[in-house]
Amino acid sequence: LLKEADYGEAVKSYTHSIALDPKNYDAYAGRGWAYYAQENYEGAKADFERSYDLQKAFYSPNAGLAFIYTRSNEHDQSITMLTDALTYRRSAQSAAMLYMALGFANIKNQDLYSAIIAFGNSLALDPHSLSAVVGQVIAYSEVGDIQRADEAFQKVIAAQGIDSTLERLFYSCLKLTAKEKDDVITCGMKLIEDI
Repeated sequence: LLKEADYGEAVKSYTHSIALDPKNYDAYAGRGWAYYAQENYEGAKADFERSYDLQKAFYSPNAGLAFIYTRSNEHDQSITMLTDALTYRRSAQSAAMLYMALGFANIKNQDLYSAIIAFGNSLALDPHSLSAVVGQVIAYSEVGDIQRADEAFQKVIAAQGIDSTLERLFYSCLKLTAKEKDDVITCGMKLIEDI
């Protein structure tokens, strides 16, 4: 039901599963994601926390709590939960997404070198991730390393055959103001949420 974007029915289904087994950490996490999709962040946080309390070694509540903390600008906690979620990730695709989220959280936390590493890890797993490239370009430009920002983008251009529109986007990223960069980071996080 989550994949079909029927979040109301997903909440009902997970609630029924929880009623049958109050220790079903997977159902709490699933309902947390359904609440998150409905923008019920309090409900999502409560369910992610309950799932985490029941089973700490589980990818989903760690990732969910990281997104909740990012939304509330609690970046240290978000970074901790993303790091934990990476320990329990299920696939290379989920790891790439988590590294990308970690990169954006590190930018928000002003830890630009950690952001560069996280985006690099994301790109190693998913070399076609434009969001990770934009994040890496922003981080490199913030530390004043325009050459590496350009090199990172040129690798993606070569791998993907990106057209001149995206190349202009890259050079525009280098000239963004702090407010505009924050908006790009927010947009990048939104793209991750939509995956």
